[in-house]
Amino acid sequence: MIGKRLEVADTPDSLFASFIITAVTKDPPPNSSIQFDILIPFSYLQIMFDDNNWLNAYLGTFIVIHPKADLKTLQQKFTSIHNANAKEQIEQAGKTGDYDRRAFYSLQPITDIHLQPFYSTSKSREGGFLNGSNPVYSYFLLGIALFILLMASINFINLNIGNSLNRAKEIGCKKNYRKQ
Repeated sequence: MIGKRLEVADTPDSLFASFIITAVTKDPPPNSSIQFDILIPFSYLQIMFDDNNWLNAYLGTFIVIHPKADLKTLQQKFTSIHNANAKEQIEQAGKTGDYDRRAFYSLQPITDIHLQPFYSTSKSREGGFLNGSNPVYSYFLLGIALFILLMASINFINLNIGNSLNRAKEIGCKKNYRKQ
């Protein structure tokens, strides 16, 4: 399969796009937050959809950061690049009320995607994220587990105290028997 040509149509009326298969991967686990059917080069998206709107936030981007990199400085650089390139679009959208000023660029470790409700509660596959969870559910289940553990500990202690009283009676009876 690798190295073969794959012809894909975006819609039945569109022209075919031609790709060369460079890798094959297993399907992601069903509970993974990152789901995909096919991975295509970003250059194809740029050809099919010329998006010059800096206010669109439909793509999640994965980057590898040097371990010694200053994350706050990097995040500030993202924001300054966005503000410099989107200045006119922000002003225009502000006049029409289409711009949400709470939108911002940030960095997030890939290990946090599943439990961060801001990024992953959407049920759409936009951006490739799916199956996100709210951390409240995890805390709730953790609370139930701790409650069960507490009840099991109390039950264990009660059973041992009850058995120790029976054992004390048994020892007392044996002592009395030996004295006679």
